[in-house]
Amino acid sequence: MEEKLKQAVKMAQEQILLLLQDYLTPEQLVPINELFRNCPVEYQEISKESSMFTKCNNIAGLATKDKIIIDLNLLKYKNLDVTWEKDNLVATIIHEYAHKIRNLNNNYGEMLEESLASIFAELCINNAKLKDKSLEQEAFTMVNSYNYQKYESEARAILYILKQHNLDKQMIVEYITGPDRKFKSIGEQILGSGFSSYFNIVSSRNNQNSEQLLISLISEYIKKHGLDLKTYWDDQNLENNLYAKGSKTLSKAVVEAGIDSLSNDQKEYYKFSEYAADYQKKEEQKDNEAYLDNIRNTIKNKYSIMGKTKEEIYGIILDLCSDYILYKNRDDKDSQMFISELERMFPQIEDFKTKLIMLRREGKDQEILDNLDLNNPTYEAIYDNINSLVENKMSR
Repeated sequence: MEEKLKQAVKMAQEQILLLLQDYLTPEQLVPINELFRNCPVEYQEISKESSMFTKCNNIAGLATKDKIIIDLNLLKYKNLDVTWEKDNLVATIIHEYAHKIRNLNNNYGEMLEESLASIFAELCINNAKLKDKSLEQEAFTMVNSYNYQKYESEARAILYILKQHNLDKQMIVEYITGPDRKFKSIGEQILGSGFSSYFNIVSSRNNQNSEQLLISLISEYIKKHGLDLKTYWDDQNLENNLYAKGSKTLSKAVVEAGIDSLSNDQKEYYKFSEYAADYQKKEEQKDNEAYLDNIRNTIKNKYSIMGKTKEEIYGIILDLCSDYILYKNRDDKDSQMFISELERMFPQIEDFKTKLIMLRREGKDQEILDNLDLNNPTYEAIYDNINSLVENKMSR
């Protein structure tokens, strides 16, 4: 296992340097080489990441303060003699190195950084294939989680606009290796001053509404400058591998700009973008419906009090009120949807929570379950008890 990791790390470092030497000076490569020497890469079993709302996600690697960790299971089941498996392992290591390299100049950039770290890994691997004709020439693309796919779609849309100025690969390198200000400045020059707002949003935790802002920026660009859709749809070879996955965000922007924004020789490709945008709209609607069902089922299962003891019911009530307070104070999409459904299923929850806190301060909170029918416990009956206790308190 140690030898396999050592080989994969060596390949990752070589492929990173092979790409970066085309864009950086030897002096600029010094801190990156120092990072390679001083940052250990280790393996261990990484626990799955999960939340109240979503399924567990496997985490293939982590970039911590002083090292990189690769998941034991990923390392164990990847064969370095099988091209795709080798590329997948090396890409994971490059992705984590990308975080460490960016950290030399910048703070963590949330989902924009995650998506461009994956794209950087793809670029390094495919660049090595282009330069070494003995390697298998099939383009490598990383498989990522749903959220990463969403933000990769946005990142690839930005990159394709940068490609119109022969800047896409250069700006990937700039984002990973340089200070944020240059990437941000180039984006503003090409997509307008609104790119600054987009960059700040997509680099933060509260980035769920970023796509529509980017669509607006790109559609305005297309209206003014047109777009080479022919290359985007027809030329997805190893040289043009950054766009092999496509970008639903770009297709939406093309549709928003309209067919008349394109030159005559590009209009025949509009229908592909139109189809992709329409397909994505339907998929997003299905995803939202499934996601909403998941939240509803989570609420029903987590806060069900049927068949529980008084002690269990009391603990569930505390969890309900605690979760309500926690997610009420968040403005991300997950939390907003959760609170909306919680308030729909428990219409009096705000008053329920406020009065329960009042009773806890008085040491009366355990009394809310007095005389509760454990064969048919309901939140309505508990709420009635809460109101009676509060009324008695107020009338004293």
